[in-house]
Amino acid sequence: MCIRDSSGTEELPIYALEIGYPTAAKNVLMIGQHHSDEVLGVEIVFSWAEKLAKGVDSDQKSDNVLEIVNLGLKDKETGLLSFIFIDILSNTIIALPTKGIADPHCERAILTTSSQGEVFFDIEEKRTKRKLQFKGIIKRGKIRILDQQLWLMGNTSIGHFKSYVKGEDIPFAVIFEPAEVKEALDIPVEDIHIKENTLFPGLARQEISAAICFPYAQHYIADSPGCYTKIKDREELISMYNRIADSGEFKTFSARTIINQVVAGIVITAIAVLLLSLIF
Repeated sequence: MCIRDSSGTEELPIYALEIGYPTAAKNVLMIGQHHSDEVLGVEIVFSWAEKLAKGVDSDQKSDNVLEIVNLGLKDKETGLLSFIFIDILSNTIIALPTKGIADPHCERAILTTSSQGEVFFDIEEKRTKRKLQFKGIIKRGKIRILDQQLWLMGNTSIGHFKSYVKGEDIPFAVIFEPAEVKEALDIPVEDIHIKENTLFPGLARQEISAAICFPYAQHYIADSPGCYTKIKDREELISMYNRIADSGEFKTFSARTIINQVVAGIVITAIAVLLLSLIF
């Protein structure tokens, strides 16, 4: 326990409890009390501190800390770590829980590579002008094994930020061969040069703390809006993947369905107008 700072008005001490290693690559800051009459936050932070610092060995303690840093969110039904879409930027049609198929909102979205092992990324949202631009080199990357709880099972439980949801959010899954996320290139952060990062001002740091690159194609089959696949473990994911891989045919989306609906609507409207004209 130490005194980190003091309050601006009355210069009261602000105490901090530090758990872990000073040289750790990632850190988590939990603030217990913003205002004098909001005391529940203090109890929550102390509860987390007790969980991390008491009754577990050093390895388990590290795992607990990393779990909080990486994601900190779990599916209430399956207990799986979950990815959360806090925003979606795209230059093509996208699927949103509240709207279904929606129009793109980025006029500029570039991701390309060069023969020199360079990666170029440039995306900007049309309405807010938020953007991310960077250039990277992947030549010095080294293959390493990835955390499967995060990269494998996290992709089978994906939720959305509350602004994208009406009512309760039902996590969806992507189905894929587990070997596709077994390993990846660990890129030195000094090889990634960010020109501008204004995607999440006030929420995320502009600098990156880690970078990985999958040096081969990724093949995912994702749930469509309104369709939710439940995956509880690795074996069930493999079983679902094999079932899809062995399928003889797939029912694909067709614009003919929309055309038929439009034509049916026109015909029904014309009939209704005709009947009303005859009646009145």
